Amino acid sequence: MLIENRAVRLVVIALLVLLTIPLVAMLGMMMFGGGMMAQMGGMQMSAGAMALCVLWTVLVAAALIFLIVLLIRGATGMRSPLPH
Repeated sequence: MLIENRAVRLVVIALLVLLTIPLVAMLGMMMFGGGMMAQMGGMQMSAGAMALCVLWTVLVAAALIFLIVLLIRGATGMRSPLPH
């Protein structure tokens, strides 16, 4: 298993979940709050920059979710493809 101590594993999972929540919230605001952001006069972002922000947010959130699933399930079923 990746982390043998159950308490430490639960703390790490909780921290990863707490890191994932703002990323998913930002992604939702970027996806569904376009009209509100268009009314803001100060900061203008190009479509390419916005796409990079969305892509970065999706990739980081996916990596954090993958780590959460990996820690919850454990790595007992994984075997090394290299011969021992």
